[in-house]
Amino acid sequence: MPLLSIVDITSFNTTFYSSFVFIKGEEKLDYLWALNHFACLFHDVPKSKVVVMDRELALINAFKIIFPNSINLLCNKIVYSITENKFEEKWNTLHFLYTNKPHVITYLKDTWLPLKEKFVTAWTNLYLHLGTTVTSRIEDAHSTLKAYLQVSTEDLYYIHTTISLAVTNQKKEIDAMVASERIHVPLFALNNPLYSNIRGKVSTFALKKINEQCQKTNCAITEKPLPPCTGSFSKTMGLPCAHTISLLENDQALILDNALQSLLQNLQKRYQEWLKSQQETAQVTLDNMINTLLIVLQNPREVFTRGHPSGTSHCSLANSTRRNPSGFELVEHKGQQCTLY
Repeated sequence: MPLLSIVDITSFNTTFYSSFVFIKGEEKLDYLWALNHFACLFHDVPKSKVVVMDRELALINAFKIIFPNSINLLCNKIVYSITENKFEEKWNTLHFLYTNKPHVITYLKDTWLPLKEKFVTAWTNLYLHLGTTVTSRIEDAHSTLKAYLQVSTEDLYYIHTTISLAVTNQKKEIDAMVASERIHVPLFALNNPLYSNIRGKVSTFALKKINEQCQKTNCAITEKPLPPCTGSFSKTMGLPCAHTISLLENDQALILDNALQSLLQNLQKRYQEWLKSQQETAQVTLDNMINTLLIVLQNPREVFTRGHPSGTSHCSLANSTRRNPSGFELVEHKGQQCTLY
């Protein structure tokens, strides 16, 4: 029976197993059944936005049905073109070079060209794929799983036990990485105010990616200006690019949520399109929001005193868990209260 393995990426840029499904075959109906059960796991969790797979039409068609709002990318080992125009230039060059081999051009036109949006970087760089555009991750994960299983002729109980062991060990490794990164900070981010809001909150991998962009900014200041921003780095990695960092003022820190920045950019764009009266109304509204006194209700101040609070008894018979005294204890207590003269 074929085993369908699904993996995902951690914030440390490592791979973890997400799901395993035994399927009867590798037809569209088989993948529909498997992906439908996999989708049930996302009851309270956002579904994956981008999925990378090989060119298997049955799986691709099933994926479109079960995950209609997700992006399906194909293993990007064929064409690298940063823009659509570059892709057209390369395609025309290839067409010219292989004019004497029409069967090659026909194969590319019929097999790959209709799917160019799924593997050419001019289109794939529009989505948050975190730098993963090939299926090498799943190949490595499959190799690790085979090392655990060792043979392919065991029963389902053995396979379930072995896969559970692999997943358990993987979870322990991830927990260890989480604990380690909470206390270890890279030297470049230790005293740099740029990272003051995100130290200990994002992974070292993300910090290193941001540092690479900072290095580009520093080199651009001393050597040559940055090239025009394409936005591909921020779109694919979800991190600020060198152009965004260069706009920050001295000692200004990065923030985790860029939703406000995106909102302000959209507002600025729309503001230029509004009529003069709409712009004046927006100015008054924003001015009121900024200058209105914000009343924040705080929790009452806690007062810690010694002993029981005033006005309360030392014990409440109705709520006490102490047992009732025995008869001899009552007699002894009564005798202790007697005084001889």
